[in-house]
Amino acid sequence: MQRYGQRDVRKPVRLLLRRIGLLALALTVVLASIAVWNVFQKERDSAMMRSQNEHELANLTARKKALEQRLSELGTERGKEAILREQYSLASVGEGMITIVDPSEPASNTSFATSSPSTSWLHNLFLWWYSVW
Repeated sequence: MQRYGQRDVRKPVRLLLRRIGLLALALTVVLASIAVWNVFQKERDSAMMRSQNEHELANLTARKKALEQRLSELGTERGKEAILREQYSLASVGEGMITIVDPSEPASNTSFATSSPSTSWLHNLFLWWYSVW
């Protein structure tokens, strides 16, 4: 009978230990899932940054190639002459510079019939009225 009595005492202790064990297991699962989620976010961020860095590397490689080509052009006489013309607006012997000047007043879109002098003075009188149209 003592054995039976000892089993009854051990049952609540076992039940308590099982619940503590399940609680510890659940806590471990939650902490592991949080760690996995953080690793997933870091992987996604690193993939995005890798894509950006690859794009930047491609741009820098293209820029380096263009600069090397420009540098090789500067090594020639024609390249030096082109740079001097570009930076200092120089002209060669026998060349002249053409300056294109925009008109000071833009052409009006309105057209007026100027068949008689009476419409001319009327136009000058109400110039502000026609500019609205």
